[in-house]
Amino acid sequence: MADLRTTSVHFCTQEQEIRARLTPTGGGAEIRLLSAASIQEVFKEIIGNLECDSGHKVIIHYGTMGAITDWMRGGEEADVVISSP
Repeated sequence: MADLRTTSVHFCTQEQEIRARLTPTGGGAEIRLLSAASIQEVFKEIIGNLECDSGHKVIIHYGTMGAITDWMRGGEEADVVISSP
């Protein structure tokens, strides 16, 4: 159970960091995010609030870290990449 609490705090901190870096510019931007699939459940809980608070739209592409590496090498662009610990 301690690991879940640690993970939860870690993701809240990431959400706060993402919020701090985003400044609405009169219209919402699309933010492309690549993420390890293991983090999907956490994002289901926080992304909606992030979008509402910031006015931005977050487009998430989930995969394994190997797949994310391949996507990046293949030219896929992302504003944020979050990997599993």
